Amino acid sequence: MVYAVNLYQVRSGDVCVLTHAFGESGRWRESHRGLPGYVHSDLLVHTDFPTVYLLLEFWQSAKDRESAEQRAALRAFTLSLRTIAISHMSLGVFGFRVRTDLKACCSMYQAFPSRLSDLSDVVGKVPTTTLSDS
Repeated sequence: MVYAVNLYQVRSGDVCVLTHAFGESGRWRESHRGLPGYVHSDLLVHTDFPTVYLLLEFWQSAKDRESAEQRAALRAFTLSLRTIAISHMSLGVFGFRVRTDLKACCSMYQAFPSRLSDLSDVVGKVPTTTLSDS
């Protein structure tokens, strides 16, 4: 099981277009219905920036998602999303880590507390630039 994650920023005038595309009768659902390995999608809106959206696509495998991306209808829809986006960033495909050895897993993160403090310095700051195109 994997999540494909994309970040979009749209013009305020295109918010309705984007939300309709992902609605019950929107093109997103129509184009994904019945695709092998497709499970579900969530379109999340940022609580402070109503023109910023996070798209989470849940798939059985990365291979299923890659196969779906080869379909002309999906490519066309994805390109149409990018035309209404001020910016788009694909954050990648994320999977769930299998944790069989907790000791080995924990040793990988020995430096985590120092990285966490670095992260807390940037979390909550207002972005100074728009997202770059991918």
